[in-house]
Amino acid sequence: MAYDIRSFAKLGLVDKLISGVDADAPRQVDVRRVHAELLRAVADTRAGARGLASRLASPEARESRAASIDVRRRLASSGMLPDAAPAVHALLRVTDPTR
Repeated sequence: MAYDIRSFAKLGLVDKLISGVDADAPRQVDVRRVHAELLRAVADTRAGARGLASRLASPEARESRAASIDVRRRLASSGMLPDAAPAVHALLRVTDPTR
């Protein structure tokens, strides 16, 4: 849970914060800059892994999520967490509500 965008970024959930742009009155140079960053992020996403592991890899996440990263590492090394992260389907059980 995060209360603002900077806190959200510290959790490793934001690829990059773009500073120096007035979102309420952007200049053309700001629009081009943000557009270029979005294109870069899309290209990186398409070229990278499809999982969520990257959310733990940023420098901010390594600092603010150090404890949870260590827990995952320990669980994986003990064999309790085979792929270092549970699959989404392993966390959910969908049942037929009519039964």
